[in-house]
Amino acid sequence: MPAVAKVSKAAQKRAAQDAKAKKEALEREQKAAAILAIIHDGFSLRTACEKVGVKAPTFVLWCSQNNDLAEQYAQARVACIDKIADDTIRIADEPVGTLINGGTDSGAVNKQRLQVDTRKWLLSKLAPKRFGDKLALVGGDDDDNPIRQSVDISPADAYKKMLNG
Repeated sequence: MPAVAKVSKAAQKRAAQDAKAKKEALEREQKAAAILAIIHDGFSLRTACEKVGVKAPTFVLWCSQNNDLAEQYAQARVACIDKIADDTIRIADEPVGTLINGGTDSGAVNKQRLQVDTRKWLLSKLAPKRFGDKLALVGGDDDDNPIRQSVDISPADAYKKMLNG
C-alpha cells in the first residue's frame, strides 16, 4: 500500500503543478490581451504594461516566445499608429477658441499647432514609410539612381582658374 500512496502523491503534485501552469498561462493570455487592447487604443507599450501591471520587457519576452502574440502586437501597433493619425486630423480640424473681443486666441492656435506637429513627428518615427519625409535626389533615369557629380579638372588647373577668374 505505501507504494501506491507515493504514486498518487506524485501524481497529485504533478496535477497541482499542471493546474498552476495552466492558471499562469491563462493569466498571461488575459494580461497580454489587455495590453494589446490598450495599445490598440493609441497608448504606448510602456503605458499599456503599467496599466496592466506587467513590465514592458516581460511582454516583449512573451512576444519573442509566441509568434501569434508577436503578430497581434504588430497589428496593435499599426492600429495605434492609425489612431494617432486620426487624432492629428481631429485636433487640426477642431475650431479654435475666440477671445472676448471676437479675435482668435493665438495661444490656442499655438497649442493646436504644437499638438499636431508633435504627433506628425512621432508618426514619422513610428512609421517612416507611411508618414516620413522622403528626401532622395535621383538622376531621373529608369533606375532612379542618386545623382552623381564628377569633376574633370585637375586641382592645379582649378587653382589657376580661381586666381585668374
